[in-house]
Amino acid sequence: MDLIISVGHTLIGKGTGAVGFLNESICTREIGERVKSMLQAMGHNVIYLRVDQSDNDLYDRVSKANASNGTLFIEIHLNAGGGMGVEIFTYGAKEIPEARRILNEIVELGFRNRGIKDGKGLYVIRNTNMPSMLIECCFVDTQEDANLYDADNIAKAIVTGITGQQIQSNTGNTNTIQTPVSTAKQETIKSPIQKAKEFVGNRCKELQEKLISLGYNCGGY
Repeated sequence: MDLIISVGHTLIGKGTGAVGFLNESICTREIGERVKSMLQAMGHNVIYLRVDQSDNDLYDRVSKANASNGTLFIEIHLNAGGGMGVEIFTYGAKEIPEARRILNEIVELGFRNRGIKDGKGLYVIRNTNMPSMLIECCFVDTQEDANLYDADNIAKAIVTGITGQQIQSNTGNTNTIQTPVSTAKQETIKSPIQKAKEFVGNRCKELQEKLISLGYNCGGY
């Protein structure tokens, strides 16, 4: 099975992720690089999708996924909006075995179980040609979730969920990861107005995504 590991959001452009106690765009890369490395160390073929600069990163990642020979699409995100816990979106809330195992493994790290939800309104779920899931690992703007955040542990949980095999502490070469864990928790020095604008913009985007997943016509995501 050729596994597609996709990291949500871009670093530069219109599709940057949510920012709170954690920075989503950085965290997705921290987790994704580790997942890729661990899976490859176990002998799996990984198609890794990371778009760092784009004004349409969703389209870019989906196009690359559909052009590949991947058989399972897994996109990594972090949530926002003041909630707590982990949730996974699949098309029509379909019970994909790997998704259920990933959810259970991340819950074991101490995160609240928010379940498997219908993601047919999400762009990457709606437009990929293969079975797909979008993992919202935790909330960037909730202190409790930020305190639990550990890229290594979350990556191991995802890999265990995908493969059904427990990951040893020395599995995978994490030296290839370009962004250290601590970077995700550093706040960029910005003015209060800049921070307020970014916060409102990110919340609006996340609210749109949630409304789309509930069936409202708010445009594509």
